[in-house]
Amino acid sequence: MRPTTYGALVVIVLSTCKPASRVSDATLRSPEARARGKALFQEHCALCHGEHADGHGARREALTGKPADFTSREWRRTATPDGVYSVIHDGKPGTSMGAWRSLSDRDVADLTAYVLSVHEGGP
Repeated sequence: MRPTTYGALVVIVLSTCKPASRVSDATLRSPEARARGKALFQEHCALCHGEHADGHGARREALTGKPADFTSREWRRTATPDGVYSVIHDGKPGTSMGAWRSLSDRDVADLTAYVLSVHEGGP
């Protein structure tokens, strides 16, 4: 096999590889992960996002931009596990949503599982 053919094959194979998700499907489906995520949500997120994750938290009026309403069909239609994980972990520039770097990867994954489950009724 010529070097250019081999190089082209490597590029093709690598371009079809999908990076691993930061939150496993098992975690997303896990009632235990969702329950842990709900407890973390009440502790860290409800003040802005509301006790029912509907964007109506006590601090919402003082924030830059509206907190996400996780009960919204529109929000859920566009939300992805990796996107939610990234916003929790890294924050969202231009908004009051700061990074939660103090949370472990497992905590962020559990929060992601809970937030994505809210539209379907949560745990």
